[in-house]
Parts: sequence; structure tokens; C-alpha cells
Amino acid sequence: MKFKMMLIASLCAISVFGCGESKPTQSPEAAKAEFVANLQTAFEMESNATQRFKFFAEKTKEFGYNDLATLYRAAARSSDIHAQRHGLLIKSLGAGADAQVQDPALESVRDALKETIEHHVVRIDERYTAWLKHAKAHKASENIVNTFKYGEKTQAFYKKSFQNAVSHLEDWRTSEQNKVFSVCGTCGYTKAGKDKKDCPVCNALYANFEVFE
Repeated sequence: MKFKMMLIASLCAISVFGCGESKPTQSPEAAKAEFVANLQTAFEMESNATQRFKFFAEKTKEFGYNDLATLYRAAARSSDIHAQRHGLLIKSLGAGADAQVQDPALESVRDALKETIEHHVVRIDERYTAWLKHAKAHKASENIVNTFKYGEKTQAFYKKSFQNAVSHLEDWRTSEQNKVFSVCGTCGYTKAGKDKKDCPVCNALYANFEVFE
């Protein structure tokens, strides 16, 4: 039993994300370089998402899916908030924020939803989780930890919403009761409706939310 406990303790000590508090595995200089690299990737992904979601909002509205267009407008604003936060942090670390924004294309509404889920929502959600773990493990500043946390918390809502749109696409056309979304202007957190509650992620007052309807 004693040997078993010592073995568990040893494994916890060498694990980056193991038992208890994560332990740094990089020098401060290497960790900072990775913070910048992760922020750069996040900045480029969110910048591209912003442009694509704006484009998809226009096109889905043309196809008559007004509620889906509203969701895309909210998503574009949320992604833009994240991109701006990442860009400011990159500059604060002494680097330049640069993104190669690709021109979006659209063949059908379902193609837009497929790309949104596979290439934006799911992929960036996985990245945010990894970036957040790394930032915490290597004692990143509160601002860096928060910017990754805000991104991760936001993706859960959009993943659920866009998957619902795939399964019930016709429900996302204009209806008697149009869908409404509220986006926190500080962290990008998004919720359905406008319940006037403060942000549960960054504690910003409801007055800071932007409503899309």
C-alpha cells in the first residue's frame, strides 16, 4: 500500500494536467512565447469567424432564414469581441497581431451550418480548452487566462444553437415570435432572449449586453 501511494504521488508530480495543481513544464520565456502563439492562432480564427459569420448572416437572410441570420449576427459580434481581446493581449506582450482572413463562400444554408460547426465552433472550442489548460499550468496573467476562458464558455452556447439549427432548420425561418440573442460586450458570452441578468461569465452588467433580434 505504501509503495502504491508513493507511485501515485510520483505520477501526479510529473503530470502536466494530473492530480492537484498543474506544474509548469516550460521556462517562463518558452511559456510566454507559447502564450503569444496561442493568442495569435485564436486571433486569426476569431477574425475569420467574424467575417464568415457576417457573410453567412447576409446570405441566410436572403434565403429566408431570418432567425438563423440573427444567430449569425450575434456570433459575428461575439467572435469580434474575442478577436479584439486577443489582439490587445498580443500587443501587450510585445508582438504584433496579424490575421490572414480568407474570403468566405456559400453554396447552401446547410453547407454554411456544416462549416460553422466543424471548422469554427467545434475546432476552436477544443483549442480554447487546451490553451486555457496551458495558461493556467504556466501561471499566465489573469487577462490571458480570462480571454481563453471567455472563448471556451462562449462556444458551448453556439455549439448547441447551431446543432439545433441543423436538426430543425425550418424552425429557423421567420416566425411569429422571432428569436432574440444577447451578447456580452465585455467577454462575448451569448444567451437566448434578453432576461436583463448580468453576465454569468465576467460579471458585466446587463447594460453592457448587445441585443440581436
